[in-house]
This record gives sequence, C-alpha cells and structure tokens, in this order.
Amino acid sequence: MAQLIAALDYTNAADALATANALRGCPIWMKVGLELFTHEGPSVAARLKEMGFKVMLDLKMFDIPNTVKGGVRSACLMGVDLITVHALGGERMIRA
Repeated sequence: MAQLIAALDYTNAADALATANALRGCPIWMKVGLELFTHEGPSVAARLKEMGFKVMLDLKMFDIPNTVKGGVRSACLMGVDLITVHALGGERMIRA
C-alpha cells in the first residue's frame, strides 16, 4: 500500500496543526520542514505525534559527521519517524 506524506509547509504551528486536524484519521505522514521547525521548534512535531501521525522531519541535515550524528540523535529523542540527510555530505557523514 502506498503511503502519503502531507507537507506542512507553513511558518506557524496554528496553520500546520489546522491542516493536520483536518486530516486526522487518515493513514498519512506529516512533513515538518525547515521553515516550520525553525519557527516553532520541536513542539510542533510532538503535537503531531500526539495526534497520531507519523512525522517526517525534513531538515536535509548536511554538516560535519559528528554534528549530523548529534542532530539525528536529537530527532530520534523527539520521536520523529523519518529524517532527511543530504547525501552530498558523503559516506562518513551518512554513516555517523
């Protein structure tokens, strides 16, 4: 079965959560991108998880391996289900 990801490309949590609320009960994932995450922080991902959604954190992490490793660890502790890592960071970064 194909799975859909709804892109919550908003600046603020109110708009993002209103869209998520309208889609409540649908078996879809929610994407939190850089703009929303930077403006609202980890709490928006937590709210989406509380609503029962799987969350994709789309930050396209790209930095030195240790920094990306720490960022991914922090995302895991937040409870996100999927995170994007920019492949141009190379094998060392991706393995970290």
